[in-house]
Amino acid sequence: MSRLPLLACIALCLAAGPTLAQSGAPAEKDWNVAVGAAGIFGSEFPGSDNEDFMAVPFIDVEYKDRFFFNVPDGLGVNLIDEENDTGVGYRFGVAIAPEFEDRERSDAPNLPEVDMTALATAFGNLSVGSFTFGARVAHDVLGNGHDGSWAQFDLDWSSRIGRSGFFSIGPFVRFADDDYMRSFYTVAPGVSAGTGLPAFEAEGGLERIGARAIGVWRLTRQWELFGQIGVARLYGDAEDSPISVDDRSVSAIVAVAYRFR
Repeated sequence: MSRLPLLACIALCLAAGPTLAQSGAPAEKDWNVAVGAAGIFGSEFPGSDNEDFMAVPFIDVEYKDRFFFNVPDGLGVNLIDEENDTGVGYRFGVAIAPEFEDRERSDAPNLPEVDMTALATAFGNLSVGSFTFGARVAHDVLGNGHDGSWAQFDLDWSSRIGRSGFFSIGPFVRFADDDYMRSFYTVAPGVSAGTGLPAFEAEGGLERIGARAIGVWRLTRQWELFGQIGVARLYGDAEDSPISVDDRSVSAIVAVAYRFR
């Protein structure tokens, strides 16, 4: 089974761990641990008109709200995590995380493979009232995947639903460099001859725009349910590439986790 594109997986990365942690874990505990399972639905690779489903483990471990490890967010540290007297919060950190976006030979037999790899990431959030602006920059540190970099920016509005629910919704935009875009969207002359697709050279820039809605419900004191639905559209050279059969995509995530208290 092929891995799903970054839209679904990075959404889980950005939302599932931190959002589930916000749903009621005691702040005074040094360790905050949750385990469970998730199902992810989305396109096989960027621009594909085929969908796929993948079941993945959910692991979320935090130590003193500073160090964390989760799937697929990776291993990282919150270097800054503060809130001032006016209610403005800000967070900044770094991590080494898996890159789940790939393109297997079985997905597109005549196109070059793009393998999974590892990312060095830097992330930051600024929260004012119910709004949170987030930014994340990532670079392929192993060089066996897209060998490039991308930056994603999002704006979310969030609210609690009663005493046991949490909801957020908002748009996001992603930019990618030349290496990333060429790995997924370029059709080299040699590839063109074997696929019948016209030759195309993709360059860096705006890659996609989308939106997502996230909900978290505490079912019991220990069990939590996470759901997300996202939509996105490719732009720029990603949209113009002959590899991109479908410029629009829909993704969905459902996770159930047991949080130790």
